[in-house]
Amino acid sequence: SIDELLEKHPVDVIIDFSSGEGIYTYGEAAAKNNIKIISAISHYKDKELQFLKKLGQKTTVFWSPNITLGVNYLLFAAKFL
Repeated sequence: SIDELLEKHPVDVIIDFSSGEGIYTYGEAAAKNNIKIISAISHYKDKELQFLKKLGQKTTVFWSPNITLGVNYLLFAAKFL
């Protein structure tokens, strides 16, 4: 399960370039463990956007609907990390 995976291999951030439904696989576990979420999914439906907002109440969520913008943000952030 994702909970077991995150327990065995803890991370600070999950970077998601998968699909709109991917957030349901790891979202709750990430929020519960205060793992930050960076998402570059272009085609979220309203339901997924609401879920991201809910997760954002528990952990940091950064969403960019433009993958180029998301990649540029990661490159910018990497310079400071």
